[in-house]
Amino acid sequence: MEIARITAHDLVNNTAEVLARVEAGEAIEVTRDGVPVALLTQSPATAMTEGLIRAGLLESDWRERQRLTLRRLRGKVRPSAPGGALASETIIEMREERF
Repeated sequence: MEIARITAHDLVNNTAEVLARVEAGEAIEVTRDGVPVALLTQSPATAMTEGLIRAGLLESDWRERQRLTLRRLRGKVRPSAPGGALASETIIEMREERF
């Protein structure tokens, strides 16, 4: 695969477009006065995530589902019923049952 080349000046003037190309998987070499100074590529984590989605090992809406889960976890915590077991006690009991 041939790597696209752009000048540093073009990168400054077209940053959004260049980053969109990189995000889509294209590798772009940036030059200054004809000398390569940088190589823009997708982050390894992004490439790996996309590979997992293509392989069917990760659902494509995983980010939205993660956001919803975090929002629920950060929501109000309901106190236990009066006289009920504390959450910490319940967890300790559950751990003891496993061993």
